[in-house]
Amino acid sequence: MKKTMLISSLAGAAVSFGAVSTVAASTSADEVRAIVAEMMSDAESRSSLLQSGGMAGYDNGFTISDASGNNTLKINGGTQFRYNINFLDNDNGGDDYEGGFNNPRTQLWFSGNVVDPNLFYEIRGEFSDSTTGGTFNLQNAFVGYNFDNGTYLKWGQFRSDFARERNVRGFQQLAADRSLTGELFGQTETQGIEFGYNAEDWRFSLSINDGLRSRNVDYPTGKAIGLTYNTNPLDPAFGSLTGIGNGLGGEADFAITGRVEFKFAGAWDQFADFTSMPGSDYAGMVGVAGHYEYTDGDSNVSGGDLNYFTWTIDASLEGDGWNAFIAGYGQHVEADGVLTDTVLLTTGDVDYDNFGLIVQGGIFIPETDWELFARYDGIFADDAYTNEDVFNTLTFGANWYWSGHAAKFTIDAQIFIDDAADLGAIAGGGAGNTRQNFLASGEGEVAVRAQFQLLF
Repeated sequence: MKKTMLISSLAGAAVSFGAVSTVAASTSADEVRAIVAEMMSDAESRSSLLQSGGMAGYDNGFTISDASGNNTLKINGGTQFRYNINFLDNDNGGDDYEGGFNNPRTQLWFSGNVVDPNLFYEIRGEFSDSTTGGTFNLQNAFVGYNFDNGTYLKWGQFRSDFARERNVRGFQQLAADRSLTGELFGQTETQGIEFGYNAEDWRFSLSINDGLRSRNVDYPTGKAIGLTYNTNPLDPAFGSLTGIGNGLGGEADFAITGRVEFKFAGAWDQFADFTSMPGSDYAGMVGVAGHYEYTDGDSNVSGGDLNYFTWTIDASLEGDGWNAFIAGYGQHVEADGVLTDTVLLTTGDVDYDNFGLIVQGGIFIPETDWELFARYDGIFADDAYTNEDVFNTLTFGANWYWSGHAAKFTIDAQIFIDDAADLGAIAGGGAGNTRQNFLASGEGEVAVRAQFQLLF
């Protein structure tokens, strides 16, 4: 008798004994034998299921699969726990210090294939941080199919393939979080259909979607572009338009996103993060992407017709314990009939151009699990809507890899060099961005973050 059969038989016998003891007093011997035989048969059928080839275990996630591999489920998750300190140069009588704990990311995701190994899916959600009370929000919910010639098609809600810093997951960043520049120019999830092709040394994707930042938005919802105004009653320009942020919430009438990448060294999976562990091979890639969306005046809640175009170009290099990344961005917005003054109630047409730059790199301390890194990111805003048009941020820090990204400690400091209030009008809708630990208060700001993350 095989081992699994023996275990199953013993388990069945134990259950049978319990059942017999409870019914023996009122049940005949023949009836008891029938009950025991039925239980033994059930135990044997369950044993045969165990021998059918189904699998369960851990392979970069907890995995369940049938014998054929046609139906699989992988369960992953992660959490980040962070302590934040913000030193503010506040001339308006506010606090000069803020500090406290938060959980910037806690996620669960489920992926695999159904019916056919080529028919794949992913469902991902995140427990939001304190800004929305810890509610569970859907991020990805898509299905796709991999064709034999390297092409694929997917549909549903997914992160559009645009900026590389946003394509790399929040748990695989070099610093504790993405840059403020990346948040301004980057994408979040959208709803649509994406077609792509993966070759040995290059790949591309093209999607028709609902526009940037249209996650979990229903189709009749109009577009909003995030206007900010002068709120200082002592300023002669009180009430005037001071900034057009990157909100772009709601659905566009039409949007298209495309990206092309070329790899000239290494393997594609090396670019799933920004880190290069000691002993890694040399790898390099370049990428270029563009996004355009249009919303007519009937759907634009901020005013008339809205045309939005943004582009990015980036390059990544890494080797034996070192890495480097550079990305440039451009953004052009044309908006008709927006409210330009909340006091005079005037409207007008506006157009503006913003640009951005990110340069970062890291290197391991020899013979240790510690990685030092530094980053510069800059926003070069259209000076028609800000008192200053250049905003520079420096970030310095270190990572300790207990077990790769699965268990990692990060400490870093960000120095927001230029006027924080003006930067807030451009990058955070006037209120800053707490995920990037930017509070948009005062003349200058320094943020220190200590973070531990766990992935499974």
